[in-house]
Amino acid sequence: MLNQKNEINRIRQNGLLLGSVFVVLVLAGWIFYYKKKKQQESKLYSYEQELLKADLERKTAEESALQREIGIKLSALTNYSLHLAHKNKMLSDISHTLFNLKDRNVSMIKPKLESLVKEIDFDLAKEQEWTEFIGFFEQIHPNFFENLKSSASSELSPAELRLCMLLRLNLSSKEIASILRITPDSVRIARYRLRKKLTINTKDDLQTFILNL
Repeated sequence: MLNQKNEINRIRQNGLLLGSVFVVLVLAGWIFYYKKKKQQESKLYSYEQELLKADLERKTAEESALQREIGIKLSALTNYSLHLAHKNKMLSDISHTLFNLKDRNVSMIKPKLESLVKEIDFDLAKEQEWTEFIGFFEQIHPNFFENLKSSASSELSPAELRLCMLLRLNLSSKEIASILRITPDSVRIARYRLRKKLTINTKDDLQTFILNL
């Protein structure tokens, strides 16, 4: 009877021991799995962060390159507009000088001077340079004309489109007058007429509106 009881106690103790060992093994296995999973998650997170960092650096580099390119093109466009202004002023001065010369009594040179005046006036009116100018402009502001036309209550004339381009370049009325070969007062009148065609609040500035298109 005593031996039987001892055997039962021994079996019970062995069972408890085996159960404890099993629990310890399961717990150890869970801890190992948890740590392994955390390590993998940490590695994956680090890898994803590296990818995000690399992608951000790539996008930053591309953005910087794009901004540099836009800056170069914008500078070229501004220089081109100033070149137009300088050229127009120079040709206008030459035309004025030649026109005055033709009134002198120099019969031999009068026909030639008149011809030169006509040629210079024709050159001033050429559309080729404006076509090139528009090409430069659209590279910098590709959606400008589309946004402008959607903001207009009626169709804008070529002269008004030119004025809008020069306003978008943030040029002064004096600079615009020189480029378009008109007076500053004519620029003021043109701005007033343009404003009436655009959906601008009465308190808003025309140039600010154009700059935000």
